[in-house]
Amino acid sequence: ALQHGFFRTTRVSGYSEMEGDGGEQIAKSQLFVCQSVHTFITAIHSNLTACEINGVRISRNHIARLANAFGRSPWLQTLAIRDCEVSGGDTSFAQLSDALAQCKGLKHLILDDIRSPATVTAGSTFHVPTTDGLRDGGGGVSELFERLMKASSVGRETLRLESLGLLSLGITSSSLYGVLRFIRSSDKSRSYPGLKSLNLASNHLRLEGCRLLMRAIEENEVLEELDIGNNQIGRTGADYISKALEKNQTLRVLLLGWNSILDEGFDRLIRGLSENTSLRVIDLRWNGIGPSAMEKLSTSLKRKSIQLERVLLGNVIDFKAHKDTEKLQSMLMVKLENDMHAC
Repeated sequence: ALQHGFFRTTRVSGYSEMEGDGGEQIAKSQLFVCQSVHTFITAIHSNLTACEINGVRISRNHIARLANAFGRSPWLQTLAIRDCEVSGGDTSFAQLSDALAQCKGLKHLILDDIRSPATVTAGSTFHVPTTDGLRDGGGGVSELFERLMKASSVGRETLRLESLGLLSLGITSSSLYGVLRFIRSSDKSRSYPGLKSLNLASNHLRLEGCRLLMRAIEENEVLEELDIGNNQIGRTGADYISKALEKNQTLRVLLLGWNSILDEGFDRLIRGLSENTSLRVIDLRWNGIGPSAMEKLSTSLKRKSIQLERVLLGNVIDFKAHKDTEKLQSMLMVKLENDMHAC
């Protein structure tokens, strides 16, 4: 069965573009990628520590088999479930949550685009996604972490996740509470270092979700990397981020690409950046921020009131307006990256 899978190197936490001078901070793993449930379970039973299942439909019977495999595999440290359909509605998602809770040795968890199977409406050939489960914020995400925390407390163990990725799941402010409780509980745990990396990219947090998340970030003393790219937080959301940065002194990497922050929102961010001593990398790509905002950042950097080492710009600033890119980089005194393909 293992002949039907393949290995690939992927990052499970950290920021992929920090390679080089900051590359030692990236946690990478050789994931064994499986495209069938049978291959996936075989891989887990083969003592592989990092496995991914990709592009399959997971039935109730599959979930029962997965729970059994997870419970017998304390060596499993990295688990990724991507682009999968889970049939059976809310009941199956609850069972999947319980199955994941069996992974007591898990350190890195990635859930990316998990959804219910599409249904066909009467008289139509178009597939309409159902709204239950993880995608579309149907409460599945919140329930997932409620059940994980409950299972952990019953076993008197804390789920020892170091990195967590919840991507393209339709998470909204109403389905964020379970995640926030998990963040706060891991921050207070004395039995392990806590959650270091959180990726919530490509969801639907919007303004209210951003507000709730930043309240948790203000109090957090463990998290080092946060990705909330493509969440429609807007320029007002940047104000919540700024206030969180004024209090939080552990966050090192903050990814904010594709959020329509604009110049006004960036002005608010600068205030928070000026009070923060820990942040080293910020991603501002595709936010409609112009040269005038960059000049304000330059002034703060020259005064050493902002400690940034790397600013990711892609489509933020018009480099044609600055004929000498090196001069612009010197002006900002940080490493600029304008990689359009990385967006």
